[in-house]
Amino acid sequence: MRRAVVSVSSNSAEGSSRSSRQDFARFVELAVGSLYELVSQGFIARKQGLLDEQALQKLYPESEELIRMLSGLRNYLRS
Repeated sequence: MRRAVVSVSSNSAEGSSRSSRQDFARFVELAVGSLYELVSQGFIARKQGLLDEQALQKLYPESEELIRMLSGLRNYLRS
């Protein structure tokens, strides 16, 4: 889960340094994928007893909000 979170930030930062909007959009897409990976890992961790329900209930909506924001940025960069 830590790697997925770091990947979101890293891909966003690396993408912003690219010379084209298309390249930036691709890295934002990778960041979105990492957020979906984080949510999936959260559900797995919950089922295995490694994450409590309260933490999962916080993780999911916050991730969904970030996904919406990054998807909007990706769409803007592609327009």
